[in-house]
Amino acid sequence: LCLTGFALLHAVYIKSEQSAPVSAVGQRQLKPLPRNPILFQINSRVVLDEISQRCNRRATFDDFPDSDLDDMANIGYDFAYFLGVWQTGDFGLKKSLMVLEDDECCQGLPKEAACSSPFAIT
Repeated sequence: LCLTGFALLHAVYIKSEQSAPVSAVGQRQLKPLPRNPILFQINSRVVLDEISQRCNRRATFDDFPDSDLDDMANIGYDFAYFLGVWQTGDFGLKKSLMVLEDDECCQGLPKEAACSSPFAIT
């Protein structure tokens, strides 16, 4: 696994601070990174949509449960990578609308189902 600097900008180091050593000033320190860190990718749009439905309002990352990050850390993941947190452009949305209209697999889906690819960054 190769983690680039760009990917790290959108990743959260999730190793539990509770088991980390305490510094001389009483603050918890993060554990050192392992030689081969393990990354868990989270589709931000899907997760925030699920949280929004539960909350009956538009969710933000403040609504993402810390306990979910703790669970990921406890089963061995070092990073949570939030895919799709950046702004996407009009071109990607237009392309998705074209696919929605032309692809047989998408027949019957509402226009609201179209969205830009999380890789179509502006």
